[in-house]
Amino acid sequence: MEFKEDSKKYFHEKCLEIKSGYTPHNQRIETYGSGLQTISHLFDISAIKDGQSILEIGSGTGRLAMPLVDWNVNYTGVEVVKEAVDFCTNAFFPWKERFRFQHVDLYNEYYNPKGNIFLSDYRFEFPDESFDSIIFCSVMTHISMEDNAENYLKEAFRMLKRGGKIWVTWFRCPPNGELNEALRTCLKESFIFNLIADLGLRIEYTFGGFTSYWHDQWETLLVKK
Repeated sequence: MEFKEDSKKYFHEKCLEIKSGYTPHNQRIETYGSGLQTISHLFDISAIKDGQSILEIGSGTGRLAMPLVDWNVNYTGVEVVKEAVDFCTNAFFPWKERFRFQHVDLYNEYYNPKGNIFLSDYRFEFPDESFDSIIFCSVMTHISMEDNAENYLKEAFRMLKRGGKIWVTWFRCPPNGELNEALRTCLKESFIFNLIADLGLRIEYTFGGFTSYWHDQWETLLVKK
């Protein structure tokens, strides 16, 4: 796996322009390195592969998209924070043929309190079976309700090709207490397992989530049968 130094340098400089959206430890300069660490992990577990069409829901400031410019992928990012989408549209302009970012004005009490679209019944504007891989990184941890999580995963299933994979992180209950708030959403483990099974997804990889630390998220890699 090879990532280019000139890409790293380019994004280190671009990240200093971030005005809104998540940055690791509130440090803009750490954005590329943090994304590289996660993307390297996703390659290692075969959640994503070179040559794929990838959808990231909750793409933020492009943290995970940045290392992917050195690979032959087509990437689409969807995000509720418009300022983050504006930043990405500018930062990824040299790769605009392969990297696209879309703002969706979904309501979220914490991240987009003025949003006028409710997630529980939202249908994404992408055709059925149009992506090889779909990424939810720290998205289900901020969606407030089971109905929102259910719709997100159902839509991901619809948009995913047969044999495609969904990588998703959660806060699980137990060991956390159930919590339905946008700042921190902890869903029942039984609800998550039942939802996965009902959709006809298979768990290929699972790791973590056994403590109550905020950042000890449970990650699952799901395969569409």
